Amino acid sequence: MISNKFFLKNINYVPLLFIAFINFVFSYKYIHRVSEHALLISIIYSCFFIFIPYLISLVNNKLYSYTVLLLLLLFTGISIFLLSKISVHVLNVDRWSVITSFWDAFRNGQFPYMARSHMNNLPGPFPIYFILSFPFYCVGEIGYITIVSVLLFIGYIYKNYGKGKAILALIVLLSSACIWWEVVARSTVFGNSVLLFIYIDCLYNAGLSKIRSLIVYGIAGGLILSTRGILIIPLTLTFAFVFIRIGKWKGLFTCGIILVFSFICTLIPFILLNPSLFMRYNSFNLQTVFVPSWVQLIFIVTAFLIGILLDTTYKVILYIGFILFASVIVYMVYDITRFDFESIYLGGISDISYFSFSMPFFLFCLLRPSIQS
Repeated sequence: MISNKFFLKNINYVPLLFIAFINFVFSYKYIHRVSEHALLISIIYSCFFIFIPYLISLVNNKLYSYTVLLLLLLFTGISIFLLSKISVHVLNVDRWSVITSFWDAFRNGQFPYMARSHMNNLPGPFPIYFILSFPFYCVGEIGYITIVSVLLFIGYIYKNYGKGKAILALIVLLSSACIWWEVVARSTVFGNSVLLFIYIDCLYNAGLSKIRSLIVYGIAGGLILSTRGILIIPLTLTFAFVFIRIGKWKGLFTCGIILVFSFICTLIPFILLNPSLFMRYNSFNLQTVFVPSWVQLIFIVTAFLIGILLDTTYKVILYIGFILFASVIVYMVYDITRFDFESIYLGGISDISYFSFSMPFFLFCLLRPSIQS
């Protein structure tokens, strides 16, 4: 049983400050549209996150389990209500439409990577992203992805790291404007990142001493990579830490080759479907238009160097959060070189939802490793 004093002593406020900043970015952007006091409101709201650990410490820790269950039920109920009342066309976002147009095209016998969303955008993610989204497409509500992702993430934390870490992560999560935006906008960024987080955390704890484990995690890594190209950055950091830092070159070669093969296998059906169209319409071409390739290469090299320099899995997860956060900042700075700041932020040229990629990693690191129950 953890004491409240011990709980507070082991809070890591660095990731909490990053989470507060992310939510400031979200809150100011949308409050600015309806209130002239948006800056003050957003600052007060962001500062609230710093006091969340103290508020949790006032609760009897025997009630943590019941509180987690109650909050998850409440989150699910409110989310379903919001999805039923708020139209998908309210926000200027088309992630849901990219998914539906992709599968509509596929079912109509058309090349799916030529499909256009209701905002005339082509589908950028890799094939597994759409396969994971298919059940939600079938039930007619892409927004359920975020609900399932939150339940999966908190359930994983609770089972593997205890109720103290779970309740802190959950309350910060449910206080975050970015997560409620994910729900309402039918976004998939947080869900994608949750799968990445679970894969990476399991990889750290797998041992990887047997060929079977290397094969399983190689295949799983390829499938994870076949969602969004940005995941190559945290995966590079992870493999550098797990294999290269301690000289497991054989394991790196085996797992890495299988990962690449697994990833390529997800593309083969689309290559066979129409080779000429695939060369023109594919995720590689569509995802590199947002940030130049040389910038992406710098991030990959940086991730590699960080991976071989760090010494604990906790630090690795924290730095994955940092580097994902930094990648969005660079993406926005790159847009500033082409447009003005107001247009990319308030006008929506830059997609601030990508900040949610770092959320699972920051949430996990709110409590230091000594808190396990």
